Amino acid sequence: MTDAYTIQLQQQQEIDPADKAALAGMKAAQRDWLKKRNQCQTDAACLTKSMQQRTFELVSKIQ
Repeated sequence: MTDAYTIQLQQQQEIDPADKAALAGMKAAQRDWLKKRNQCQTDAACLTKSMQQRTFELVSKIQ
């Protein structure tokens, strides 16, 4: 998941490094996801599902 997020950020910076709004949006989406993930607390099934869904979202956006 971390690799997919990093790749997505790098691709955006390569596409248009001046587009600060796009980068800010990507970072805000990641923070929002982290808040939702943290609601799982110690529920392993919840954490697994959350990580899988976020990884899928990120990978589907990689060009």
